[in-house]
Amino acid sequence: MHAVRYHWRSLRTADPAVTLFIGPSTTAEPLEVGVVQDERGTAIIHAMRARRRFLEYRRHG
Repeated sequence: MHAVRYHWRSLRTADPAVTLFIGPSTTAEPLEVGVVQDERGTAIIHAMRARRRFLEYRRHG
């Protein structure tokens, strides 16, 4: 939840109901978190340490 709330980047995915958020954990580790939002509500469906390709965008983007 912290990574989503304080994200520094969000990306649309191929599925219009899913957004990928890149943000910090409560210990400042960069995470990527997939969130689905549809007529049934909102749910986190993916969470892991952020992959390099998302962090490199942050540095250069």
